[in-house]
Amino acid sequence: QELVVVTPRSIPVRVVSERVQRFDFGPQSFIRHNPDNDQVLKTGFYQQLEKGNVSILVHRRKIIQEKIVQTTLERKFISLDSYYALKDGRYYPINHHKSLLGLMGDSRQAVTRQLKQQKLKYKHGPENYILKATQFYNQSHK
Repeated sequence: QELVVVTPRSIPVRVVSERVQRFDFGPQSFIRHNPDNDQVLKTGFYQQLEKGNVSILVHRRKIIQEKIVQTTLERKFISLDSYYALKDGRYYPINHHKSLLGLMGDSRQAVTRQLKQQKLKYKHGPENYILKATQFYNQSHK
């Protein structure tokens, strides 16, 4: 949960994360969140994927898995992404497609129909599925 920037001379500099509330990296926006009242979000930077009646945030982490194979140390980076929805001032974790569609109330069937037409499945690409479902929901609730 550290923010590191690289200077023009290629020197990495660690920024005091507590002083940064938000930043943009190209078209991507990141927001620093502190724990919410319901303790759903932890302190850290979250990428904002979608903004609207339902906003989507993703917390991206990478961990290093180390394993000794015979006489060598093998390291592998593993990406762990956690998705969250913000609706009506509350944060909800999105662990599977049902937790996302449950937030869509009456529009659940229309969103599901739209996703089926686009041949999208949660297990084949959770981020794309979440993004498309939320975009359709937000467009229909303007």
